[in-house]
Amino acid sequence: MAKHKLRPSKVPGKKAGPNGSFPVGDKKHARLAIGGATHSYNAGNISKSTEDHIKATARRELGAGRSHPDHHFAHTRPRTD
Repeated sequence: MAKHKLRPSKVPGKKAGPNGSFPVGDKKHARLAIGGATHSYNAGNISKSTEDHIKATARRELGAGRSHPDHHFAHTRPRTD
């Protein structure tokens, strides 16, 4: 039987979740980790607290993208009536 070696992750930086299973080292992987945490929680693979921890770590990596209170409305068209 062949022995398998654990190889190090190719994603640089931080990791979140059990055994670093959700890499959040850059913005792309942080976004993927948020979706992956939701999917894993809905599938019953992780607890709610683990999901919240992964999302918080990923959102910290993404930074203050929504720092302005009206950011949600920044791309809406003005009313014309």
